[in-house]
Amino acid sequence: MCPEDNILSINRNIFGNIFGNILNLLFAVPMCFYIFSISSDYTNVVLTYIVAFLKPIKILNISLLIVAYTAYKGLQSLSKANEYIGYLIILLIIMSAAALKHGDIKNLQPVLQTPFKDILKTTLSSIYFFSGTESLLLYCNKAKNKDSIRKSSFIGLLISSIIWVWIILITIYYLGIDIIPKCKWSFILVFESINLPIINNFRYVFMFQWVLMCLRIISNYYYFASFTISDVFKLNRKKVCIYMYLPCLYISYKLTNLFLRKKLIDFLSPVFLVFNVSLLILISIITFIRNKKHAKPMQKSPKEELK
Repeated sequence: MCPEDNILSINRNIFGNIFGNILNLLFAVPMCFYIFSISSDYTNVVLTYIVAFLKPIKILNISLLIVAYTAYKGLQSLSKANEYIGYLIILLIIMSAAALKHGDIKNLQPVLQTPFKDILKTTLSSIYFFSGTESLLLYCNKAKNKDSIRKSSFIGLLISSIIWVWIILITIYYLGIDIIPKCKWSFILVFESINLPIINNFRYVFMFQWVLMCLRIISNYYYFASFTISDVFKLNRKKVCIYMYLPCLYISYKLTNLFLRKKLIDFLSPVFLVFNVSLLILISIITFIRNKKHAKPMQKSPKEELK
């Protein structure tokens, strides 16, 4: 209905500058939180599997410098990074299929016999991993072909969902439900099933790809947060990227505590979901009513006027 506007300008048009900008800042809060939570989890994995001799603050320092620079370069550079690293994700999924030789179909059974209550409970706990799609509303007005926005968005959602479901299925198929709860990052163990003569340990190949994917995701949220903050306060976006660096470094370091991070994710994820869905439904209803009121009636032809 508003192809030339993004969610930030629509909020101001509907709710006014003050309240609209408050809603815009609240819309940016989840994106800031994802920077902190993903960065902290990324740091813990890197410490465990790659550079255990380094301190967390050093890993965060270097990683966030890369993230801030990528976001600083702008949407076009960020888009290219997403595209190229996206190919690595496809390659990763293809390689994980090697676990089909070593798994057991019994690990997936019984299928569709879980009570609906338990399915709903696990669905709510996975909200965090499916979040972030709402960021499309920040820059959809920049698309050249606006007629394909809806189609492209649904294709992106479909691909993301297929990847997520595949990762869950192949991990359960290979490890079983008894081993998974004992592993913090169980999908990494799936790549232990890959044996190549020229590579002693395929885990390091996976970790290289995984690090790039994590940096890509954090860079996206860093850009979205800086874009929103600069839009609300009328600041230069590149300067906001610089100002955000130290707060992001400090909070991400504090969240390297796995227990605290999990508590925050379990509490905040449903709150973010309710806020975003409620806001978008309200905006859609108001915009629909406004467009209906301002719609011009179709002019009748001279013949219809005579009749």
